[in-house]
Order: sequence, then C-alpha cells, then structure tokens
Amino acid sequence: MSGHTDAAPAGASADDIVALAEHLCDVLRQENEALTQRRLERVRALQEGKDRLSRAYVRAMTEIAKRPQHLHRAPPRQQVRLRELAARLEELTASNARLLQSAMDSSQRLLDAVIASVKRHQADRGGTVYGRQGELRAGAGATARPALSINGTF
Repeated sequence: MSGHTDAAPAGASADDIVALAEHLCDVLRQENEALTQRRLERVRALQEGKDRLSRAYVRAMTEIAKRPQHLHRAPPRQQVRLRELAARLEELTASNARLLQSAMDSSQRLLDAVIASVKRHQADRGGTVYGRQGELRAGAGATARPALSINGTF
C-alpha cells in the first residue's frame, strides 16, 4: 500500500493502517477547525478526502476484525499506536458530529429568520404572499389577486 494512505486493501500492514488513521485524524482535525471558524468552503473542500479516507479506514478495520491474528503479529508499539489512533479518531469524530450539527442548526435558524422577515415585510406592505401549500394569500389590508405576467408580444 506504500504511497496510498487512502486505500487499505486486504492484508494491509500495521504501518499502512497507522498511516491511514493518522491521515484521517489530520483531515478531521482540519475540518473541525474550519467548522469552528465557520469556513464552510474549506469544509466542502475537505469532504471528498474525508469520505474516501473514512471508507478506507472502515475497510481496514473490517479486515482486522476478520483476521485479528494479522494485527497480533504487528510489533507491540504498532498495536499501541493503533489503539491510540482509534481513540483519537473516536474523539475527533464525536467533535466533528457536534460541530456539523451546530453548523446545520445555525444555517436553519438563519434561513428561518430570513423567511420570517420576508413574510413580515410582505404582510406589512399589503402584498400577496404564498402560503405553506403554495396557495396565494392576501397580506394585511390587501385582497388576494392572482399574479399576472404579460410577454412583449401582443
């Protein structure tokens, strides 16, 4: 697997899996930092790599679960390092989930505020507004009237 830390084929060495886990930790750390700083373009840029590394890590862990004897043959320091990285990944993943949820909640609150503001603005001006089901409703002091569109050809 040398040189390809984003794909852990069957029989990957402990060194390969350590490199993969370290890379995934680094990407998660970067994404968490970007989420904290509300740098959503950076989050988007990291997404594909994070997905690819996550899938490779799951494949590697599935192989270890199927053939644990391969991991037991790894040097003790590698076994310890893999356990440390698994714990670190768990921390980073939990933090990532919280930060992503917070970002989605913030976006939803902003969207809700914009929608409410537009509705108030339209209602204050007495214009026609659309209801939840797409029906036309009159704003304050106005009667509902269908929209009219005229093209330039008479």
